Amino acid sequence: MAQIVIYPAERKVLEKIAEGCTNQKAANELGLSRHTVDKQVKTLLKKLGASTRVEAVSKALELGLLKGPKPEPAKLTGAEAEVLSMLAEGLTEKRVGFLTSRTDNTIKTLTRRAPEKLNASSNAEAIVIATRLGLLNDSK
Repeated sequence: MAQIVIYPAERKVLEKIAEGCTNQKAANELGLSRHTVDKQVKTLLKKLGASTRVEAVSKALELGLLKGPKPEPAKLTGAEAEVLSMLAEGLTEKRVGFLTSRTDNTIKTLTRRAPEKLNASSNAEAIVIATRLGLLNDSK
C-alpha cells in the first residue's frame, strides 16, 4: 500500500475532526474559511479511502497519522464497543442495527453512551479515545 501523505494544514483539520469539531468550528479555531476546511475534509476522506469523518479518524489512527496523550481508561460494554467499531468502519447506524439485529433506538442509545463514557464530544472523538485505549473490537 502506498504511503499516505497528509500535509500539515490537513493534519490540523484532521486533529480538529478527531476532537469532535464540526467543519465550521474547525474553521473558526484554525482561522480558516469554512470552504477551506470543507475542501480539506474532502481531500482527507479521499486520501484515507473513507466515506465518513468518523471512518477517516479511525483510519488515520490505524495508520499512525494521529497521535496525542493517552486518555484515562474507561469501560465500554461489549455492545457499545461493537457498535463504535462498526461506525469506525464507516457503517451507518441503520446498517449497524440491521447487521446486529438491534433496534434503531438501541443503536442510538449505544452511540450516545460510548462518547459520554469516554468524555468525547462526538463519535469521531470517541473512536480516537477508544482506539488509543484498545477498547474497540477488531472485526477485520
